[in-house]
Amino acid sequence: MPYIYLSMVVIVFSMLSVVVIMLLTGSLHVINSRYFHFEYINIVTITIAAVIVATALLFFLKKFKKIFRFIEEQVMRRT
Repeated sequence: MPYIYLSMVVIVFSMLSVVVIMLLTGSLHVINSRYFHFEYINIVTITIAAVIVATALLFFLKKFKKIFRFIEEQVMRRT
């Protein structure tokens, strides 16, 4: 069950990071803080960026799994 939540977090994080990448590259413009204007951008580029970000996030989580486990043990011990 936690892997389902982890995959949902990875998907949401990758989608948000793609939006940030689009804002930084200028392919997404915010007009009057209400309307969003999308320039033409290739869907393959967005997919590749999302996969790269999700892979990097999974690598980060696997690398620091021991730290997260230690924090969880400390929290469970105190409650």
